[in-house]
Formats: sequence, C-alpha cells, structure tokens
Amino acid sequence: METTKLKRNKKVTLIIILVFICCITFAIWGISLPDVDLWTKGILTGFVLLLLYQSLTMLVGIDEPIIVLTKTTIQIKNENKDSIYLWSDILDFKVDYKIRDDKVREYSLTILTNRESRTFNIIGITKRGDELKQLIDNFMG
Repeated sequence: METTKLKRNKKVTLIIILVFICCITFAIWGISLPDVDLWTKGILTGFVLLLLYQSLTMLVGIDEPIIVLTKTTIQIKNENKDSIYLWSDILDFKVDYKIRDDKVREYSLTILTNRESRTFNIIGITKRGDELKQLIDNFMG
C-alpha cells in the first residue's frame, strides 16, 4: 500500500472524444456549405479548433492519474491544478453522488481541513463511491 493511482475511466473518455469528433464533423460540414455567411463560418471554425484542442488534451492525459494516494498525502488533479493534502491535515472527507433519472450523474469528493473545505468532481475515475471511500479510509488509518 505504498502508492495508489486512480486514473480516468478510458471507456468514458473515449466516448466523449467520439462525441467531439461527431460534432467536429458536423461543424466542418456546416463550414463547407456555400450559403453560410463569413461570420457563421468563423464561429464554426473556432468551435472546431476548440473541440480539437479538448480532444487532444483528453487523449494525451488519458493515462495521467486523477488521484494519487500515498502513505502521507493525497494528491488530486482538478482543472489541471494539483491539490496536495497531508493525511494529518484532513479532518474529514465525504464521497457524494447525485442521482438523476435513476442513474448516478455526478460523483464528488469533499475534503475538510483546518484551512478549507474543497469539493472535487471525480466522475471520470475508475473507482466509484464506496470503493473510493474505503480506499481513502485505509490510507488515513
């Protein structure tokens, strides 16, 4: 139990990238139409570039860990920023989920320390609710 790395769920990430590719294809089709004005073509081009950037970023980071648990710390990557907490500084934590349409739609991890309380979106990781809670409990001791 030296270090545990929790990564993105590859299946979910690849599905999102596939949806992005479909949107890119549709936008490129819209750009190629002869009756589309220059303003709309510019917006669609920007949309294509944004989706390409997002797709490549997700594809490059598919094997990067989102949560890293060690004997002394927990490191959480949130919006490309790393938040590192010592286990001794954590007063409490909570793994929550929201259910809509009879399906779990959002997972979040809330960490409470002396200085702050932060909530992290953890929808895309490989471990779910109780598994993650038990894993963190094991590391906290």
